Amino acid sequence: MLKNKKMILILFFIGISLIYYTIVHSVNISNRLIGTYQCEESIRLSMIFDSDHSFYISDYENNVFKKGTVEKQTEHIYFLSNDEREENYLQNQSITYQKMSFEVIINQKKLKFKKISDVPIFTPEIEILLEK
Repeated sequence: MLKNKKMILILFFIGISLIYYTIVHSVNISNRLIGTYQCEESIRLSMIFDSDHSFYISDYENNVFKKGTVEKQTEHIYFLSNDEREENYLQNQSITYQKMSFEVIINQKKLKFKKISDVPIFTPEIEILLEK
């Protein structure tokens, strides 16, 4: 009787472990640029890339919301163009996209961004930029 309870308990934990493993590893993020990226240095800073060759910056720390254009140059190199004349915050620059991350200079700081979603997640502030 005690052996049966131990066996049932062991099978139960194996089943829970398999379910957890399946859920955690079933969320696959693609290696394409389109999607949402979170800054590793600041949780309040994110970048979004859409299928229309545009990118958006949401910087809640500095209350800055920008739109730009992205152009693929090679397999891993993209060129970011600031759509605004003022370039103090973001200058036109190339980024190297590898392992679902890249580094970019924003506000004179080199920052690393990591992909968190294949879906471009637009905040209300970015929605206003989309309407322009």
